[in-house]
Amino acid sequence: MLHYVLLLCSLGILSIHSQDLSQVLSRVPPVTVKAQNTIILPVSYDIQIQFPLSEVSDPDTPLFTARVVIQFDLTEELRANADPESHVLSTSVDFSILGLDHFENVSVVYNGLELPLANVILTEDNVKMIFDQPVLFPGRYTLSIQRYKGFIGSALYYRDAGDHAVFGSSLFPKRVAALFPVISSIVSKVPISLTIVHPNNMTALSSAPVDGPPASVDENWMVTSFRPTAPIGPGSLAIALLPMEYDVQANTLTGILLSLHYNKYRMTEKQALGALSHATKVVALLRSFFSSAVPMAQLDIVVINDVIQSNSYGTIIIPEDVVLGSDTANLIYILAGQITRQWLGGIVTVSNEKEICLQEDLAEYVALKVVKRMTNDEGLRLALYAKVMMNEDFFENGHNLELDEVTDREITSICGLKGVLFLESIESIIGERDLLQHVNALIFTTKDAHFNLNSFMKQISSRIDEDVDLAQVYAFWFRSRGVPHLMVKRVRDSLQLTQITNRTMEIDGVQAAMTIWPLILDFSDFQLPLHFMLSQGIHLAPVRDSLSLSNLGFRHFYRVNYDVDTWRQVKDALFHNTSMYARRERAQLVSDFCFFYQKGEIEDEVKAEKLRAEFIQMVRLKSSDFELCELVAWGCGAGSIKRKAPRDVLLKLRRQLWDAMRNEIDFSCGRGAVHSVADLLCRETTGSGCL
Repeated sequence: MLHYVLLLCSLGILSIHSQDLSQVLSRVPPVTVKAQNTIILPVSYDIQIQFPLSEVSDPDTPLFTARVVIQFDLTEELRANADPESHVLSTSVDFSILGLDHFENVSVVYNGLELPLANVILTEDNVKMIFDQPVLFPGRYTLSIQRYKGFIGSALYYRDAGDHAVFGSSLFPKRVAALFPVISSIVSKVPISLTIVHPNNMTALSSAPVDGPPASVDENWMVTSFRPTAPIGPGSLAIALLPMEYDVQANTLTGILLSLHYNKYRMTEKQALGALSHATKVVALLRSFFSSAVPMAQLDIVVINDVIQSNSYGTIIIPEDVVLGSDTANLIYILAGQITRQWLGGIVTVSNEKEICLQEDLAEYVALKVVKRMTNDEGLRLALYAKVMMNEDFFENGHNLELDEVTDREITSICGLKGVLFLESIESIIGERDLLQHVNALIFTTKDAHFNLNSFMKQISSRIDEDVDLAQVYAFWFRSRGVPHLMVKRVRDSLQLTQITNRTMEIDGVQAAMTIWPLILDFSDFQLPLHFMLSQGIHLAPVRDSLSLSNLGFRHFYRVNYDVDTWRQVKDALFHNTSMYARRERAQLVSDFCFFYQKGEIEDEVKAEKLRAEFIQMVRLKSSDFELCELVAWGCGAGSIKRKAPRDVLLKLRRQLWDAMRNEIDFSCGRGAVHSVADLLCRETTGSGCL
C-alpha cells in the first residue's frame, strides 16, 4: 500500500512521517570493490625514450626504444611457493605492460646489492621478475631495464602535420603500460623523470618544464630532458613532439607560462590567439575558485588534428576540431574541464580507481561554473540534458557511478554526465558558494595526495529536513542505477505524487527491481517546506489551480509523468507561450511526454495517442523553438526500439552525436549534424527515421 503524507502548503502546516534514509539505502546492494595493491608501492619512474624509429623487418611500422629505472617499496615480505615441477623456491614481482618486448639488461638492486634474477617472463600484459630466493624483504628496490621496445599507435600516436608528423600521447587511464612497465596507472602518484631523444628538427614537450636547453647527440638526434614532475598518476603523463609546422602563442598573465601550440598551416594566428585568450581567462577564474596555488610552473596546450581528448598533466592535447568547430561555450567548457583536472587528477586524485567518476564529475561541475561566468551557457546545458537522457535510455542503461571496468571507454561513457546533475542537486540545497568551497577544501586538505567518496561525503555532510544527511543522499545517488520516475497527478485542488517503483531495470543482463530514491521536490509555482521525498507517495493539498510542473528544466535526475489532462495543458502552454519556457525546459517536457507515451504510461490510450500527434505537429510547426527535436521527441516519432544495434555501432554513433552537439548551429530541428546522426541512430534501432 502506498504511504502518503499530507502537506497543508497554503497554511504552511507540515505533517510528515517519511521512511528513514538508512532503510532506503539498504535496498541497494552494496558494491564490493577490490582493494588496491599496497604490497608493491611505486616511488619514482625515470624514463628515457627515443622515437620515432622504424622496425628493421618492416620499415613502415613506427616504434620507440626506451630504458626505465623504477624505484618501488615492498611493504611486506614476499614469500614464494615451491615450483610444482622443480620444487625450487622462487619469488616474483609483476609489472603491467601492453605489447612491450625485447627487454635487455634487467637488474634489481636492494640495499646496494644486485639480486640474482632467475628469469624474466614477458606476456602481452605482464612482465614477471623471478628471483632465485624464497623471500623478498620489505624495503626500497630499484629495477633497471636498460633497453626495451614498443610500438607507436596507441600510447604514442602520430598525425600528419604537412611534410612531417606530429606526435602525441594518450596514456589515461591505463595505456601508460604500452610506454613503460607500471605498477598502477591511476592512483599511485609518484614523480616521473623523463628524457626524450628525438629528431633535431622537432620540439619536445612533456608534463614538466624542460631542464635546460636541448643537447645535440649527432647530426640527426637531440635530447631534451625534463624536470621531475610533481607526484602524478603515470596515466596523467603527457608527451608531444612538434615538427616545424607548429607555431606557439604564449603569455604569463596568470602567473604561469601558458602556451598554445598549433599547426600554422591549419590554424590562423587569430584563431590560436582566441583559444589562448579563453584559456587564460579560465586559468584566472580557477585561481579565484581554489585556494591552492596553480599546481604547475607552465601549462602547454597542443592542438592536434584527428585525436581523441585524453586527461593529462602539464601538457594538454586538444583535438583540432574542438578548437575550430565548437561554439564559444563548448570550447571554454572543454578547456575549463581539462585545466580543472590539473587540480583534480593532478595534485589530488581518487584513491580508488573505481570511483574515478567522482573526480571526473567534480571537474565537469567546476567547468560548468566557469562557462556560466564567461558566456551564455543555455545551449551547453541543453546539450548536457540531451546527452544524459540519451545515455540513460539507449547507450549505458543501468549503470551507476562506481565503475565495473576502469577503461577509457567506461570513463568517457559514464562519467561527467548524470554525476554532474547529482552535484548540482546538492548545490540547490547548500548553494553554489558552499559547494565550491567544499571542492576547494577537498583539494586543499588532500594536496599531493588522494581523496575518495568518503572524503567528499565528509565535506558535504549536513542534516537536511531534520533526519536526512546530505552525504548519505549523494552516496545513494552515486551507487544507484536507473532513472527514477515521479508521477504527478492532479486530483481537484491537490497533487498526488508517486514514485513509480513497480518496474524493473536490466543490470548486467539481469532484471532487478527499481527502488525508491530520495528525490528533491521542486515545483514551478510554489515552494515546499521540505527538500526530499523519501516515501513512495506524498499528497499535497491544497494547491493553486495552475499548471504545477515538477523538476522543470531537469534540475534533478528524475523523469516526471503527469495525468493526461495536465499533459494537454503542458502542450497548450508550450504552443501558445513557448518563450516563457527556457530551451532546456521545452526539451525536457517534450522528452518526458514522449518517453512515458512510448512506455504506455500515459493514462487513457485514446487521448494519449491524440496528444502524441499534437506534440509532433507542434514540434514541426514551431521547429525553431524545439532544438535537438530528434532526440527529445524520440519516443513520439521513432516509436519503440525494434532491434538491438551492435555495441560498436552504437559507440561510434554516440561519439558522432556528442561531437555534433559541440556547436549550437547544429541543434536545428530537421537539419544539421545532430539531425543526421540522430536519424542514423533511429534507423539503426527502430528501422525508420526519427520524425
